[in-house]
Formats: sequence, C-alpha cells, structure tokens
Amino acid sequence: MSTTVSQVPAVITAHLDAVNAFDEDGILATFAPDAVVNDARREFWGADAIRAWVKQEMVGDRVTIADLPEDPHASPFEEEAEAAPPESAGGHGGIEGLDEDGDGIKTPVPAAGKHLTLREFREKSERQYIVDTLRMAGWNISRTAIMLGVERTNLHKKIRAYLIKRGEG
Repeated sequence: MSTTVSQVPAVITAHLDAVNAFDEDGILATFAPDAVVNDARREFWGADAIRAWVKQEMVGDRVTIADLPEDPHASPFEEEAEAAPPESAGGHGGIEGLDEDGDGIKTPVPAAGKHLTLREFREKSERQYIVDTLRMAGWNISRTAIMLGVERTNLHKKIRAYLIKRGEG
C-alpha cells in the first residue's frame, strides 16, 4: 500500500515544508499550543520550549541531507587513495602549536613571517581542537560530539570539511 501526497494530512505537509525551508514560525504553527515533543528521550512541553528546541535543533544548524554521510554507518576516517592536504600530513599549514597551560591541547599560532586572517586562524584552531577531542575520545564520533557540545551530524560535516583522517594529530 502506498500513500500519495494528496492522502497526507495538510498539517504534515505544512510541517515538512516548513522544516525544509528552515521556517521557525511555520514549524511552530504545526504544533498544538499544549504540544509535547519527545526527541531522543528529551521532552519539550509547550510552545516556548518547542520554539527553543526548533531554533536550536532544526533551524539554527541548517543541516540538510547533503550534510549527512552517504552511509550513516560508515566511518568518516576511512583511508582514501587520494593525497591528503599538507595540514593532515603532520603540519598545520604554516601554524605551530603551543600548549600554554599544559592541558595537552595546542593553541595554533602563526609561524614566523606568515600572518593568517581571523577566519583562517579560527578554522585552523577549530580543526585542531576537533582532532584533539577526537583523540581524547578514542575517535568515537558520538562521544566527541557530546564533549564538543554539537550535534553528531554537524561533527560529521566538520570532519569532511576539514579533511580530518583517523589517527592524525
């Protein structure tokens, strides 16, 4: 038995359209005022709590299907035949690391003669922090996402964007 679009209740299609458009108000309009959302064993009661949940979990991150791994069970750390960029070969693209407070986490600083833009520095720092946290978590994605305070799908997205490979760092 298959269901056609004309057989799906209007509130469901309105909800899906609003989610796909990242429309916070549109999503909220599909909930009753006294609604309860149960998301991964977390409950959100009433419009204010649901609005905060929608804002953080559905609209704010703007994760799309393109951000998800093709195979959700595949490791993002599989070795690839293509050459890795210089950053993953041990160096950090003109950046040296300092462990100023002795916590084992190195803060990237520009090498002599190379000054980075704020964006480059932030990206290099974020990449290094993700690698360091992955190492501390034994390269466990779920544990690392919890430690970093981000959704697992966003962590996968950043791992792909920064070309992070298992065991580096």
